[in-house]
Amino acid sequence: MGCCPQPTNRRYNASGELEVSYDSGATWVTDPSLDDRFSGTIAPAIPGADGTEKACAAAASGEEWVKQNLIESLETGATFADLNAAGVALIALLGVTGIGLLVAGFAAAIFVAGVSAVQAAFTTEVWTQFRCILNCHIELDGSFTTAGWQAVKADILSEFTGVVSAILYNWVNSVGPVGLTNSARSGFVATADCSGCDCASECNDADLIVFGNVTETGTYDGFPGMEVESVFTGGVNVVRWGIIDTAVPPNTCCYFVDYVVLDGAVLSTYWTDCGGAGHGSPNPAGHSLGHFDLYNNSAPFKVRLLFSA
Repeated sequence: MGCCPQPTNRRYNASGELEVSYDSGATWVTDPSLDDRFSGTIAPAIPGADGTEKACAAAASGEEWVKQNLIESLETGATFADLNAAGVALIALLGVTGIGLLVAGFAAAIFVAGVSAVQAAFTTEVWTQFRCILNCHIELDGSFTTAGWQAVKADILSEFTGVVSAILYNWVNSVGPVGLTNSARSGFVATADCSGCDCASECNDADLIVFGNVTETGTYDGFPGMEVESVFTGGVNVVRWGIIDTAVPPNTCCYFVDYVVLDGAVLSTYWTDCGGAGHGSPNPAGHSLGHFDLYNNSAPFKVRLLFSA
């Protein structure tokens, strides 16, 4: 009837979000409503009072879900098609469908490395750290927000390497906040200990400012952050966080919540995502970043930078 146009094209952007086009690829928009990872059914809340104990048990359940269903159940000799089909089926159990292209990422990593090598790489230390990553970004009711999901991915890239990083990143990217929440609410673990998890953010470390004068670091509206004055260099006033590096991913990867202008104005931005790709002009807020610049060609400015805890 022409009243409800359907997308002509679909793609995933560097932040793992589904983008659709209604004009054969001329323009693109994100649409979470078309992506089960954001719009799928959420499992019932975990009984009991919300708090750190519930959050820890939920994080441990998410860890055990991946450990038992994805890694320990792998069988030697499985083909790529077998691994991909198994991954799609597993994620469907978490209420997420239609993400076969994303599943291929961790299926390929397992197939290339080999089942035995993969299982050997997932040591006790890896599982403990993965639990802590989940615990540091989970909500007190045992759920994950979109920001928390992005932050989990950023921590995986910064804290793991090799096949462990590839599998866990692509797994978390494939399940989205819906699947991650449902794995945490699966009940695989009733109680757990997260006392050894250090959730302090290093993203507001003053040493990460390459251009700018840090006047204060702290917590603002619940987010770790810093206040930074621009400096004049290269003919512009700029605040630069993180180092532009040819390495992929960059040396530092953090989820950037937003910036608040305290004095003056920010007229343009440039940033590098955690995959190493550069982006000009759009606000870097809401992305996992390896670096970003805030600019004003003619006048100094001061900003507060906020990161995910």
